[in-house]
Parts: sequence; structure tokens; C-alpha cells
Amino acid sequence: MRRALLFGGLSLLVSINCIFADGLVKEKRQITDEQKSRIVEESEFIIPSAGALANSLKVIFGDLEWKKYINLKHRVGRTLEDKALLLGIEGADLLFLAINRDRGTLKSLSGDINYLLNRIIIEGKSINSSSRRLKLQMLKKFIDSGKWDAILRRIGSLKEDINRDFIELKRDDLALLNDLGGWLEGYRLTVEAMSLNYRESDSSILIQRQLIAYLLKELKSSERLKSFNRYGNLVNLLEQILSVIDDGRGYSLSKESVDRLSKIFRSSGVI
Repeated sequence: MRRALLFGGLSLLVSINCIFADGLVKEKRQITDEQKSRIVEESEFIIPSAGALANSLKVIFGDLEWKKYINLKHRVGRTLEDKALLLGIEGADLLFLAINRDRGTLKSLSGDINYLLNRIIIEGKSINSSSRRLKLQMLKKFIDSGKWDAILRRIGSLKEDINRDFIELKRDDLALLNDLGGWLEGYRLTVEAMSLNYRESDSSILIQRQLIAYLLKELKSSERLKSFNRYGNLVNLLEQILSVIDDGRGYSLSKESVDRLSKIFRSSGVI
């Protein structure tokens, strides 16, 4: 059974040793070979909280200004599929902006997400329910008051709630695009940061073979998505990322490989 991905592969952090920080406690977790194999075979994932992920990225990259890597232009998308993919992208952007505690940009982006949700119409009804609008209003209040732990929890639950709605409406394809958008954006942002702040030991965060294989399998098995105008671009992008990783040095990537990944994203036509 498909499990919802929280901000894509960066939150799953499979096939690597990664620091998960929760408050003042830092724990180094080893993903076992058995767990790795289940990622593809049984769709099992190790999913830390949004707060743990944010702290992990802060441990690796410090006070990096993520906003300079994010496209903050107001976008809507033409089709339901475009909107679902964009929803995932903007959800990941929310998390990265929250790491920097950028209140103004966070409030603006949460407004864009509310606007986008209003325009995802399935069976004549927007998926932006009154309860979800209330949650987005609460998110803005948390941003105003600087309640950063609550902000990260709200960002995580928002994505889960949206995917639950997609699945209940028998639109697993849109939930997958929401996941893909989040994973691709999170991975892209980390690639860009790694390209400018390269350390070989930290590059292991980009080694996610099993997860990419799983995403490719899900994408290729979705008959509905094969008519999506970006389907070929998505498949090609995932396959190119996997190729760079497979050409790498086991559990790390060279600076040249990281730069190749950056060029692949910039020419992908997806993000």
C-alpha cells in the first residue's frame, strides 16, 4: 500500500546515515539493508517529523538562505495534474523557508497555497475545505507569533491531509504528483545548496537509489498519469538523477556529480 511521502525523499533520508535532531537531542540513525529493501518491495518508509528534518538540514547547511534557491513567482497551473505537482513543490518550499524563519515570505507562500487549493476542483468541489482554510489561517497566526515548532507541525499535517483527500476521491495519481513535487523540490534545493557548499561526507544525503526506484515504479505504473503532459519529463528527470547516483562513489558524490545534478534540474522543464 502506498505511503504518503513527507516533502519527498529528503524527509525519508534512505540508504544513508543521517542526523535527526529533536530539540537539543541529536541521534544518528543507521538505515539497515533490510529496511532499504522494503522501501521498494513493500513501500515502507522511515519518516521523521518536519521538525527533525528541518533541524537535520540546519546541522548540515547552517544558516543557509534557502529563499535564493526558491522560485517565488505566483503560479497556478492549467490542469489538475499541474496543480497537484505545484502543490508539492510549494509545500516543500514552505518547509525550507521555515528553516530560515522568513515570516514575510512564509505568509505570502501560504496565501499562494490557499489560492491553489481553491482551484483544485474534483467532482465539482474544491478540496480546500473550511477546516483546511482554518488551518492555513492558524499557520499564518503561528508565523506572526513565531511559534516555529507549531509551524513545522502544521506544514507536515497539511500535506498529509491533502493527500488523504486525494486518495479518498480515488485520485491516487494526484497524491503521487503531490509527493513527487515535494521530493523533487526538496532534492533540487539540497543539490543547489550542496553545489555551493560541497563537502563529500554530506553529499551522502543525495544517495537515494531505492526511493528513486520506488518513485519511478509508481509513476510508470500509473495509467492515468501517462496522459499528463509532463509525464515524460518526470520519468526522464528521475532516470537522469538515478544515472548520476549510479555513476558515483557508493555512498558519496563528487563535486562534479553534484554539479551535473544541478544542470539536470535546470534543463528538466519540470521545476
